[in-house]
Amino acid sequence: MDIYGLLKNRIQKMCQTPGDSALILAKVKNVDGQTCTVTIDDLELADVRLRAVVNDEESGILVTPTVGSFVMITDLSNGDKRDWAVVMYSEIDKVEFNGGKKDGLININDLTDKLNNLVDEVNDLKDKFNGHVHTGTGYAGAALTIQATTSTASAASKFDKSDYEDDKITH
Repeated sequence: MDIYGLLKNRIQKMCQTPGDSALILAKVKNVDGQTCTVTIDDLELADVRLRAVVNDEESGILVTPTVGSFVMITDLSNGDKRDWAVVMYSEIDKVEFNGGKKDGLININDLTDKLNNLVDEVNDLKDKFNGHVHTGTGYAGAALTIQATTSTASAASKFDKSDYEDDKITH
């Protein structure tokens, strides 16, 4: 009997209802792109999908489990026990949306703090510029003196993360 037959028999014994789909606890042995190899007791099962469809498409979500962690797998082959997919994860190394071409997510609070520190520095420079006399030489060596009597540059506005945060995905 091949590995799929052994696995099917074991699952049927565990479920005691032949043909039903089941969730099986497995340990991740390795990860290779869109699939992984898992172990269930002394059985090894390769090509377990990390998303429902394994192809060259980069759409959807690809969740990569940590090697050595535990996952729950389920049968996608309508009881034939041939097509398996991971549906739950104890530990995750990476989550990729639509191929990951837009790089990583940002830490919104850290970014907002850095942007607001920059705003403070710009405003300090504006205050210093507007608050003192500017001197220099004009045309043909003539003295030129300009004194700001009113603020010529307005203060830069602070950033508010709600203006650019998409809170539907958090990390």
